[in-house]
Amino acid sequence: MELVAPTKDDVVITLGDYIDRGPDSAGVIDLLLELEQSSSLIALRGNHECMMLDSLQSMTWRESWLKHGGIETLASYGIQHAEPDALNNIPTAHLSFIENRLLPFWECASSIYVHAFAEPNKFMTAQSDASLFWRKFINPEPHMSGKTVICGHTPQHNGFPVRRGGWVCIDTFVYDAAGWLTCFDVDNNIFWQANEMGATRQFALNPVNVN
Repeated sequence: MELVAPTKDDVVITLGDYIDRGPDSAGVIDLLLELEQSSSLIALRGNHECMMLDSLQSMTWRESWLKHGGIETLASYGIQHAEPDALNNIPTAHLSFIENRLLPFWECASSIYVHAFAEPNKFMTAQSDASLFWRKFINPEPHMSGKTVICGHTPQHNGFPVRRGGWVCIDTFVYDAAGWLTCFDVDNNIFWQANEMGATRQFALNPVNVN
């Protein structure tokens, strides 16, 4: 965020999975709450937020979520996962943000933004949760709208975003020590990246990054 330095005039679209195994998930949500005040934030829901919300209602989902980042998320709040009502001890402002203000997708005049995937022959309002939050980026076809679809969820292990079939996937394996966190300046076709070691890099979308 320091590298990109968004302003009030910028629209910041985040693609979900704010609580995916990181040691400071609570800090990520705090950052998003700050961004709501300092820029035009459009925050999408990822499958890990879905698992967390489902965990509030289902013990089966709770057990699954704890195995896929839930323990680390609770620990970031200083909560032991075995505590009674552990999820209810998450700050109300954070739970409210995750439950009430995360969108399933975002669509504008030129682009569609999703966490995971969008069926190419369906309007966005007709997409299933299975596609929006869970389906992998494999052999995508152009969306019927003709708009570029920008997604995350499927990690690109080489650390570079991929462009294919009217799509751009910007999940660049950040949860691995060798991965990068990617920001895509859609208007200027520029990528900004940072890794856990504090290194940064910036590059344009060019044939080297197109698969």
